[in-house]
Amino acid sequence: MKHLKLFFVCLLMAVFSIGQVWGEITSPYTHTFAKNQLGTASGAKTLSSVSWTQSTATYIGWDANRGVQIGSKNSPQSGSAFTLTSTAFSGAITKVEITACAYNATDSKLNVSVGGITYNSEVTLGTTATTHEFTGNESGTIIISMQTGSSGRAMYLKEIKVTFGSSSGGGGQQTTVKFRPFFAHFCPIRFSVS
Repeated sequence: MKHLKLFFVCLLMAVFSIGQVWGEITSPYTHTFAKNQLGTASGAKTLSSVSWTQSTATYIGWDANRGVQIGSKNSPQSGSAFTLTSTAFSGAITKVEITACAYNATDSKLNVSVGGITYNSEVTLGTTATTHEFTGNESGTIIISMQTGSSGRAMYLKEIKVTFGSSSGGGGQQTTVKFRPFFAHFCPIRFSVS
């Protein structure tokens, strides 16, 4: 009975408390954008449970078929690139796949770098949402960069996929997320999700 009471006390504390979470991300990581996930202001964004930082955007819109709209006819993303940056991925990042396109196929460019090393050559975006593959074997900060020239208009970002870490047979890594609430010193209960 005593142990049962302790269990319920800990359970209540878990429900009304914020725990600390640490763990690994499964490879490959995939995020498909939804409406209102990015904005014009720079700052931190959580995309499919992974922390990213976006730069300032001249304009943000939404297209159900092409994804997040970056820039527009009246406010093209031409003065500086729009970037998404993350340090959340451990180990070597071997492949980054970006599904993106542009309003007009002229001078809208897509680049990916990891740890300061550019993966492949920059891509000129076409008008149809296409998955572009960037490969390498670097670790560190990943930067996805999109920019258009003065004659460009909107660019669109639909999906990000990142393959990273050491894995065999092309499969994803086992992900383990452990929860350690701040009251763990008082309640000898450990929560684990695999």
